Amino acid sequence: MSDPGITPERHEHRVVHLRVAYTLWGAVTDPTALAELITRGIGPAKRYGCGLLVVASTDRSLR
Repeated sequence: MSDPGITPERHEHRVVHLRVAYTLWGAVTDPTALAELITRGIGPAKRYGCGLLVVASTDRSLR
């Protein structure tokens, strides 16, 4: 694979991450573990903007 803008030395350090978005529903059984996941994110690609968790309540009284 040849890319005119990338030297062979730089190409060796290229990092490629595939991103996927999931929509899931569930119940929180361990609020402390959930808080830890929200704080730290999920997966090895967090430094590249991946691993974000978006959490919303389905209980309208909590909104």
